[in-house]
Amino acid sequence: MGVQRESDAAQELERRLDELLELDADARTARLAELAAHDPDAARRLASWLVGIENSAGFLEPAASPPPAADQLAGTWRLLRPLGRGGMGEVWLAERADGAFRRQVAIKFIRADRPGLGERLTQERELLARLEHPHIARLLDGGVDADGRPFLATEFVDGVALDRWCRERTPSLEARLAVFRQVAAAVAYAHANLVVHRDLKPANVLVDAQDNAKLLDFGIAKLLDAHAGETTQHALTPNAAAPEQLTGAPITTRTDVHALGALLYLLLCGRMPLDAHDLPLADLVRRICEEMPPATGTLPDEAGGVPARERSRDLDAIALKALAKAPEQRYASVDALLVDLDNAAASRPVGARSAGFGYRARRFLRRNRIAVGVGSAFTAALLLGALGIVWQARVAVRERDSALYLAERNDAARDFLVRLLSEKKGDAPLQPREMIARAATALEQAPSMRGDVLAMMSSVLGELELERRDYAEAERTFRRLADKPAAEPDETTIDAMCQLGATQIAQDKLEDARRWLDRGVVAARRLQGSQRVTLGRCLSYAGMRSRDPVELEQSLALSREAVDVIDHVGGGYPSRQSALHNNYANVLAFAGRPREAIIEFRRALDLLTDAGRGRSADYSTAQGNLASAMADAGLTQAAEHEYAQAIALRREASGESIGLAQQEISQASVLLELGRADDALRVLDDAQAILDAHADPPGLRFAQLHLRRAGAYADLGLRENAEREFKQTEALYAKVLSPRSKAHLNVPLGRAAMWMRGARDDADLDRAAAAIGQAVAQERADAPMSARTLRSRAELALYRDAAAAAAADAQLARARDAADLDPAAWQLALDDALLGEAMRQQGRGSEARTLLDSAAARLDAALGAGHWRSAQAHAWAQAAGGATPAQRDNASGS
Repeated sequence: MGVQRESDAAQELERRLDELLELDADARTARLAELAAHDPDAARRLASWLVGIENSAGFLEPAASPPPAADQLAGTWRLLRPLGRGGMGEVWLAERADGAFRRQVAIKFIRADRPGLGERLTQERELLARLEHPHIARLLDGGVDADGRPFLATEFVDGVALDRWCRERTPSLEARLAVFRQVAAAVAYAHANLVVHRDLKPANVLVDAQDNAKLLDFGIAKLLDAHAGETTQHALTPNAAAPEQLTGAPITTRTDVHALGALLYLLLCGRMPLDAHDLPLADLVRRICEEMPPATGTLPDEAGGVPARERSRDLDAIALKALAKAPEQRYASVDALLVDLDNAAASRPVGARSAGFGYRARRFLRRNRIAVGVGSAFTAALLLGALGIVWQARVAVRERDSALYLAERNDAARDFLVRLLSEKKGDAPLQPREMIARAATALEQAPSMRGDVLAMMSSVLGELELERRDYAEAERTFRRLADKPAAEPDETTIDAMCQLGATQIAQDKLEDARRWLDRGVVAARRLQGSQRVTLGRCLSYAGMRSRDPVELEQSLALSREAVDVIDHVGGGYPSRQSALHNNYANVLAFAGRPREAIIEFRRALDLLTDAGRGRSADYSTAQGNLASAMADAGLTQAAEHEYAQAIALRREASGESIGLAQQEISQASVLLELGRADDALRVLDDAQAILDAHADPPGLRFAQLHLRRAGAYADLGLRENAEREFKQTEALYAKVLSPRSKAHLNVPLGRAAMWMRGARDDADLDRAAAAIGQAVAQERADAPMSARTLRSRAELALYRDAAAAAAADAQLARARDAADLDPAAWQLALDDALLGEAMRQQGRGSEARTLLDSAAARLDAALGAGHWRSAQAHAWAQAAGGATPAQRDNASGS
């Protein structure tokens, strides 16, 4: 209990320090004098800390604002009650104040003593908000409130700190390691997104009633430089600090590895690795930089730890390797640490320990328990003496048998393919579709073929059918494999279940897909080692099985887990890794998070390049998806460039296919945004010809084609043609989409744009108003109105001289777009143009002029100077009395 008493005393001192920091100098002196009368030791230590703090430039400057209070606002959040206080500030429970949607958050007010902190938080919050992981409390908002207090709004987590969880719930070792894995996976995800936490400690890990961990305080994390991969700015908690945090050396991802080692140490023995309690600064620095903590197995049982007998030497070695003083001696990554943790759990040798013969032998014995007990010392000695020979022999036999098995299977598969390819059909070369059909027939008529070879060849055949979008044939092939009766299906059968689910997703048989994928995921979770690649694929398909917005969080969690699984298995499967990162990116894009999707799509492309597949159809698919995410992020010209490259590569790699048609349909959307309606129609005609040739059944692809064609006709002023296409889009949407899908908004908002652009009379504006009203009615009641709907409503208000309403909607649209889009997005420039015109109509000429000049220049850059939106913004700027950039250039030239 000694450690607990020391911890409580330290917390009491920290509480008193926080109270003193809130007082002015005179009141602080008086309070210290009162404390010295009955607790001189505490008063002396607090006075010493205050002297050190006062020597830190600007830290104790007078407070610029009063403390927060209940019912006050922080941005759009209303404060409810305080949750806690710490050295960085106060934490409050808050709820949404504007009624846009209902949600509770934790508001953290950051001490504003340091110059520029508010500005830094505003910049970093937009970047850190992209972190979306089931074990990270997501950063939702941030800024400076009306009283000048910098704040961060994060997901509210109803849980207890990690050290308190250990003490109060006394979880098993297995439960502790499961929570540690959750935290480590969250940190690995942050590192993959170029963010290092820098302040991992028990108070920043909350565990809920279901033993799910959430990592907090990414709001004070630091983005890693994308090239250098390091930062020297850091936070500091002495008990978990790495040496580089005191010496000024670069802070890298290995700094977080050190902190994870400290958390693992705490989970094992109930205390942090180093006791920084009441140490002079010089001793503190020496201890952190030079002293290694003792192995947990040598420490007595403590409250909050597991019994010493359960602390294995493997776990000790893992924790101490992570805690190494020199960063290069720690694990190179969080993933490497987790691999060692998995090895320890499976009684395999861990990299943190010496791989000598005795150690390997003991690991072998644990993995291969002897069924018959050894009854005498002689037998035990004989067994141990012969262990080296037996172990080496078993490894050799296993490797030999595995090699023979694989060789025999591959020979059988090769013989089948040779027979298939050597059979001629006249002199005409076989077409791919015909070859696949012949292979299917041959496999059905090969009952004597070895079962494992038949399964392997059938699986390959199914993937070929799936690649060529022969969904009905692929479904038949995979169903034949998945339907095999077995108490415990093998990897091939499990993979077939999930591939069957994928073919059913492609055919919009979503309920059938759900059943097969649920079965496949449950079965795949039993797989071990490299077979977990199949688990990754099953999870990835399961994450794509629903287009219902209500299930987005589950889809994101499954897709994210799929990526974690495939990345954890290792780098031997770059094509599979690429596919799973691509799938996860698609779910992110569907969830309206295009900037995060862009990161994942680029990762998928890098993996394909590393695998030597930079000229493949898969590369074209991922590049087209990247283009789509860029378009969603508002980077329209960059998106058009990527689409052009992806389509050219697709033609080269696989000729005309449904995949090529899909990319052309998506490219048409970008061409429309760039004002190139004629080019869009040409591309759409080519896409429809391909779909017709491949007998693609009417579905979402045709709905998208009709929608793009409607937009092109609308831009060209062919309203009757556009209305016909809108109606066909509506009919297909009703068949293939959930009623809650955001895609339904495309039709009414497309109609509204058509009636507003070049409106001839009030009747046109009435039609636009009716369409916008339909879109508003379709918006989800439990979510904020989309920026696109708000933007359309603002534009209509401008046409009707309702400047105040237009300004309000334009501001809300901009707030939505700023959270989701790239800062260079054309939508943000248009939001500003609409707001500027509303300000002009309200008589705020000078403000409007500045905003409209900026918006016009940005629209020029994003869409091109000849775009009608750019011309509109320039006209508004000129009406506000400001020279447009083009006019200024002309004036300077003359």
